[in-house]
Amino acid sequence: MQLQLKYLLTTSVLPVLLIFGCLSCNNQSLGDEDIRFVITGNLMGAIKDCVCPHGQPGGLARRKSIFDQLKKSEKQAYYFDVGRLTSDDFTEDEAELLNRLLDELPYHYIICFPEDSIMRISHDTEKLKFHNNYTVKIPLRKRSISIQFSNLDEDEDEKTLGSEILKDNVLHIIGGGGYVETEVIEKDGTLTVYPGLYGEFVVVLDVQFNKHGEINNFAWEAMPTESVLPDSQFHSMIEVYYNAEDVDNAE
Repeated sequence: MQLQLKYLLTTSVLPVLLIFGCLSCNNQSLGDEDIRFVITGNLMGAIKDCVCPHGQPGGLARRKSIFDQLKKSEKQAYYFDVGRLTSDDFTEDEAELLNRLLDELPYHYIICFPEDSIMRISHDTEKLKFHNNYTVKIPLRKRSISIQFSNLDEDEDEKTLGSEILKDNVLHIIGGGGYVETEVIEKDGTLTVYPGLYGEFVVVLDVQFNKHGEINNFAWEAMPTESVLPDSQFHSMIEVYYNAEDVDNAE
């Protein structure tokens, strides 16, 4: 496989890494289909801008701004989130707020850890799944493709899953605190996606499938949340909640 690396400048003059891969570098033929996957992961309770070790702001208000930009494209897109949604000290009120925000985002599936069960309190939706391993089928024009989601603990990696879990999946999306770097790796016709931590990046993965549901070409981009301004509505909802919480704690 050939790889070509390019850097583009965003409006904030921050680098966005674009990586192009080619599994069978032919021109698009009859029956080929282009699908976009927008992937986030491992929010780990960072609803608002994160004061994190590496300085990434993250935050759902910035994610909303990126999603709004992406929705302007005419490409067919699927939105996924994977990994730990909450933190160990997450409250029921924060879970309520997070559910309200997630409802406003265009996710098709959110595959979170079973430990995120506090999210069940105020939420009942088909797109929120509490599983360590979960498979979905995405329809193409000629056939469907299989996508595997895996939520792994820090002492686990994909090798612990076993070959049967990954069999026949063209896309494998991994969540968990043990994967810091954001990247997409191709091996044996399967793309494995590591979305990073604390919502620092939004991964945009464009894949061209042939009529057999196999990957012809792919390109991915890691969009840093710090490259955009927060969505004003989301920012207001988040600030109102946390300002009120600060007042309650002060009293």
